[in-house]
Amino acid sequence: MKLFYGLMKGMRSFLAISCSLLALMVFAIVLMTLASVQKIIPGKARKKAIRAATVAFALTWPSQNHWVLRYLTGIHWQVTGRECMDLNKNYIVIANHQSWSDIPVLEEALYQRTGLSRYFIKKALLNTPLVGWICRALEFPAMHRFSKSMLLKNPNLKGKDTEATKQSCLRLAETHFSLNNFIEGTRFTVAKHRRQQSPYRYLLKPKAGGLAAAIDLLQDQVDSILNVTITYIGTPKTLWGVYTSQVQKIVIHIEEMAITPALIGNYEEDREFRVAFQAWLNAVWLQKDQRIAATLMQGDS
Repeated sequence: MKLFYGLMKGMRSFLAISCSLLALMVFAIVLMTLASVQKIIPGKARKKAIRAATVAFALTWPSQNHWVLRYLTGIHWQVTGRECMDLNKNYIVIANHQSWSDIPVLEEALYQRTGLSRYFIKKALLNTPLVGWICRALEFPAMHRFSKSMLLKNPNLKGKDTEATKQSCLRLAETHFSLNNFIEGTRFTVAKHRRQQSPYRYLLKPKAGGLAAAIDLLQDQVDSILNVTITYIGTPKTLWGVYTSQVQKIVIHIEEMAITPALIGNYEEDREFRVAFQAWLNAVWLQKDQRIAATLMQGDS
């Protein structure tokens, strides 16, 4: 009987990985084809029609992702706060970042409750096969990530990150979307945590500049912020761990946060606003860290 269950689990994991890889290849090829046609086809009306077709096709991926994660991985899901979302609204989504699996997991949390997801990504990701193609086709906001040492050597790079954010956000103005941002800027590792001397137990320090710029630019298009906390019960917290059911449970909490006047301002030029915004975001991150700690404690018990 043990052998039978082991074989069934292995078969389920094989199907989950195979379906996801096949879907990724198909989506990348079709989306890049549509994006290429959009660039060369003449006429605004035709370009608009191709763009609509691109978005419509992209919206089928969350359904495939939902089917695989819910029915092939064997993971137990606990999602709270979904009732706060409205499909007709636009959102800025902020979430903690632990692995590549965060993207399909976040998509499952938002499934059928938001518009097409766009992600803040590192510019280098655009050169990645398949994933990079999808990011280009869907016009994901791509940001440079400049370290403090790079900025000291090249002061002219200061503000380039925010400027890239502005240009990307302006392209979203006429679409229905959720703009998703893993605002730690990189995946959590123990080494990064130590190097940063992060004040949080399970999180890296959040980066405020891109988020502040997005709120400022999209304040008239975005209804609110969705603060998503992702906690994995089981290891490894990787794509492999999720699709092979080594992660036993995923706990997701969604909290809607209003965009108040205090969150709108010029982050680059207004020092008082910058300090206040960082303080607000650090408080949000502290609460998120405490939530993860409480969830893990319940999981251990």
